[in-house]
Amino acid sequence: MTRDEVITLIQTIIVMYPASKVKADELTVGVWHEMLHDLPGEVVSAATKRMCSKLKYPPSIADIRENVAEAGREAQGTPTAGEAWAK
Repeated sequence: MTRDEVITLIQTIIVMYPASKVKADELTVGVWHEMLHDLPGEVVSAATKRMCSKLKYPPSIADIRENVAEAGREAQGTPTAGEAWAK
């Protein structure tokens, strides 16, 4: 994920959650970029939009990473730990 993609992501979250305290300042962009730079921007964007359509509060970096991982598992057909345990 590029720095510009992170800025767009944060701006999207700000627009979708106008009452949140999320800001697109240099510190926030730097931290989010550091924590999300290893993920493809289009995957993060899609995951974030999915979460924003369901969540009452803005997603955290951890929420985004978890949702991206879950989408990857689903795409590969890998069961979740609960599904594997049930089998």
